[in-house]
Amino acid sequence: MVDSTQFDHEGTGEVDLTVEASEDSESTIRTVTVTITDVTETPVFAAGPADSNTVAEDATGGAPVHDVDAHVGGPPDEGVRYEITSSNRPGAFNIDSTTGEIEVEDSSQLDHEDETMNSATLTVVASEDEERVSQAVTITVTDANEIPTITSESSGSVSESASGGTVVHDVDADVGGSADEGVSYSITNGNTGAAYTIDSSGQITVANPDAVDRERTASYTLTVEASEGDQRQTQNVSIAVRDVEERPSFTSDAAVTLAEDATDSEPVHDVDARVGGPQDVGVNYTIASGNEMGAFRIDRSSGQITVADSSQFDYEGTNSFTLTVRASEGKLNQTQPIAITVTDVDEAPTFTSDGAGSIAEDATSGEQAHDVNTTVGGHPDEQVTYTITAGNDAGAFEIDTGNGQIDVVDPTQFDHEGTSEFTLTVEASEGNGVTTRDITITVTDVNETPTFVNSGPASIVENATVDTLVHNVDAHVGGPADAGVNYHLTCLVERKTASG
Repeated sequence: MVDSTQFDHEGTGEVDLTVEASEDSESTIRTVTVTITDVTETPVFAAGPADSNTVAEDATGGAPVHDVDAHVGGPPDEGVRYEITSSNRPGAFNIDSTTGEIEVEDSSQLDHEDETMNSATLTVVASEDEERVSQAVTITVTDANEIPTITSESSGSVSESASGGTVVHDVDADVGGSADEGVSYSITNGNTGAAYTIDSSGQITVANPDAVDRERTASYTLTVEASEGDQRQTQNVSIAVRDVEERPSFTSDAAVTLAEDATDSEPVHDVDARVGGPQDVGVNYTIASGNEMGAFRIDRSSGQITVADSSQFDYEGTNSFTLTVRASEGKLNQTQPIAITVTDVDEAPTFTSDGAGSIAEDATSGEQAHDVNTTVGGHPDEQVTYTITAGNDAGAFEIDTGNGQIDVVDPTQFDHEGTSEFTLTVEASEGNGVTTRDITITVTDVNETPTFVNSGPASIVENATVDTLVHNVDAHVGGPADAGVNYHLTCLVERKTASG
């Protein structure tokens, strides 16, 4: 042996030598095989990093991780046996005993997001018989995009009085590790009015307090997306808005009108109040005062005031009401006076005065003959207009259009003995409402001095018999002859002879 360094059982197990034996010109050649027998040696690990190995967290069983190489003088692995003697992740990996190839054995133990499962340190032993050497192999579990799993509840709640930044709900999702680690969150739908926002930890908070209003929106259904890379998962999160008692504010007018001929159940006025949301929502209405006689009613939930007793409306009697309306939510309330003005409606007047009057035949111009009175709806009405429409063709009378008083205009037409009465048709009107009545004016007698119209002389024949007509005496007192006149003799008849 000249160079022992060339002997390596693991490298070259045997050497074929060609041997030549010669004598002078004669020679013989033979091949001699020299077997190099094994000698136990301590393996030597190949140069190269053993602490920078990686495996993806989504690797499956059998996936290669790292190739450990060791030799005992010959090529890598030849004559060398490998084994894992310790590991902080027992069972996660195995090693091929002859090739030194480390593979995944239990993929469930690979989780980048879990600090207890995102790396492994293995002690690998390479041996040849009793000669052994060890090496620490570090394996880092790298991240892989995974579909997050949402683990939190799907509902939360918030007070309608919550301020900006108030925590509403905490969404938790994981991709194998701790909640939220490596996960991004967003609200993709249902966020009416931009009421809420969500941060990187999945915490939902109030972003726009004005939009959080129980009366406007009692609940929200937010679609929350949890993602890692291009892998994503969604969950509908229901947010209930809790009611808070608020003092209502009125938004409707405080003055309205109502015709006096309104009927029962007729709408009068719609009272509107709000507590942050739409009109009327969450508000209860009552009439606190001004309705002692029950003329009106109000709908408790809508605020609609309607007629309850139409008999109480009369422009000429009671032409206004002031109702105090209370709007309340829980124990908080607000009141508003509502002025209701009853407007006039044309009605036919009703005569309340007698249909007969009288006037002395010697009445003078301007003297009152009769006073016509009417009511409208049971009450005197200053808006009634009076006229004489018939029976006054000669103009003996006139009527005051405003108060209905009939006065004498032409007294020369009054003569008890001539015309003892007049029948006047009087019309009373309010707008288009018209009523008429016949008024009888009786001309009463007044004693007057008769006037003779043919007082004599008269003659009679001497041989006249009893009851013979001697003379027809006519007298009048303003009317026809003899009407109202009584006759009697106030002197004796003087007898005269022919001789005187």
